[in-house]
Amino acid sequence: MSEKSMLPIPPEEKALLKQHLTESARILRKYTEPVISHSNKWGLILIKPQKY
Repeated sequence: MSEKSMLPIPPEEKALLKQHLTESARILRKYTEPVISHSNKWGLILIKPQKY
């Protein structure tokens, strides 16, 4: 399926979608990265090397 077969998305909905995807990614990272600094209020991710 080519991208051209998709229905056009209005800019405001595209912005909402992008915002939602960003939020989803942030939430996923929160639960998949155990080394995130939870005290960091600006959403910056501190990744430490993981030891197995």
